[in-house]
Amino acid sequence: MMALTQPAKDMLQSYHYTGAEKGAHLLVLGAIHGDEPCGTIAIHAMMKALNRKTLTLKKGSITFVPQCNPLAAAGKQAGMGEGVSSARYINHNLNRIIGHYDGAARINAEHAYADQVASFIDGCDKLLDIHSFHTDGPPFVFEDYETQDVQSLALATGLRDIVVGWPALYGAATENDTVGYACARKKPAILIECGQHNDPESIGVAYRVIHNVLVNFGYIDAPMLDAAPAPRRIRVQDMTIKTKHGGFTKPYTHLSPITKGEVLAAYSDGHTVSAPYDGFIIMPAHHAAIGDEWFYTGTLLP
Repeated sequence: MMALTQPAKDMLQSYHYTGAEKGAHLLVLGAIHGDEPCGTIAIHAMMKALNRKTLTLKKGSITFVPQCNPLAAAGKQAGMGEGVSSARYINHNLNRIIGHYDGAARINAEHAYADQVASFIDGCDKLLDIHSFHTDGPPFVFEDYETQDVQSLALATGLRDIVVGWPALYGAATENDTVGYACARKKPAILIECGQHNDPESIGVAYRVIHNVLVNFGYIDAPMLDAAPAPRRIRVQDMTIKTKHGGFTKPYTHLSPITKGEVLAAYSDGHTVSAPYDGFIIMPAHHAAIGDEWFYTGTLLP
């Protein structure tokens, strides 16, 4: 059974499905960032399958929020891969301000969105937050909190690559993003990066991730879709900030393998940055500005 919440001004549209049997409440979020449409499209495809009874929700409940920042997303939904411009956010990065805002603290629409997303998370038992990223490379899961419940959720996606260690890299956990807010409240949560923003394949990845989680946790009876035979876990170890003009020595993509001592980037003054160990380069930003995060490196866990 589906229930629709109709939005008023600055209100997010949500869709709620309830199975015949009791079970956990799953929350699926799309388009926290306006330039990441794959989650929105995949969520609507999954809802179509449930509405048409191609898939049947047998237990538990699911809340879908296809578009968490509709103002930012408005310019993107005209198409993918066609150079359609959009904003990642309008005034605030929504995934840095998740929480409750009342009265004077609610300055603009993104505070209203952040407040509603927090309320959706308050009401769920587990969370999938669907994203895409700026560079080329394979899809992956951010497993920020290495508890058994979070690990089970990450493995349920069927994706090969699971990146761990992100909060430790920044020195502290935060409650101001979706995953941090959920995990601080003892709710298993993961963020899935489904591929490059404008790659149509990211939509299929997002759909398969949602489908596979529903299968693995018994929400639906169906076979898994394209699950990786042997997932690998990669711990992010280091971050490099771009401090002056320079560029990469190769056209690195996300999770390109690197070897210890390999020169990864060179500054225009001749200084270089080399790989500190055998491992992977993570989310290289080829167009990073001076002062921005340039790339990360990490190692394969046994």
